[in-house]
Amino acid sequence: MMRRPQFIAEHARNARGLLGRLIAFIMARETWRQNLRVMDALRIEPADHVLDVGCGHERSLAELAARAPRGRISGVNPSQLMVESRRSEAVR
Repeated sequence: MMRRPQFIAEHARNARGLLGRLIAFIMARETWRQNLRVMDALRIEPADHVLDVGCGHERSLAELAARAPRGRISGVNPSQLMVESRRSEAVR
């Protein structure tokens, strides 16, 4: 596994600013297959309630909501940038 520079690791933990947006965009694509595998392993049912801790981008939350349309999906993230990006997506 390749080690990432410290400043990239910091932004991956708490995205902020332009660099944080870029890293969040890249991470959303890099982790998508793994996220789907985890969701498959969880065998989410239509009425399940799911809490995604460190949810990051809105893509996973949307997929969880599709898998549990009668349930409740909640996500938390320490990055204000990520929270704001999800809010702007929800408004569209």
